[in-house]
Amino acid sequence: MKPPVEILDDGRVTLELKEKVWDITGEVQRGKEAYFHAGDLYIQVLVEEESVSTQMSETPETGIIYIELE
Repeated sequence: MKPPVEILDDGRVTLELKEKVWDITGEVQRGKEAYFHAGDLYIQVLVEEESVSTQMSETPETGIIYIELE
C-alpha cells in the first residue's frame, strides 16, 4: 500500500487520500509537525530530511489548529 504522504523527486510533498491529491509543500517544514483536516480524517504529518511520519484519526486533538484541505 502506498503511503499517504510522499516526498517527490523534485522536493514537493504530497498528501493523497481517497483519490484526491494535495500539494502540501508550502504547509510543511522539515522537522516540524503539520496538521491537516480532510473529510472525516485528521492527519498529523512530520517531514524529516528523507522520511515522513503520518498519523490519522477520526477525531481532532484538543488545542491543535488544523489546515483544511478541500
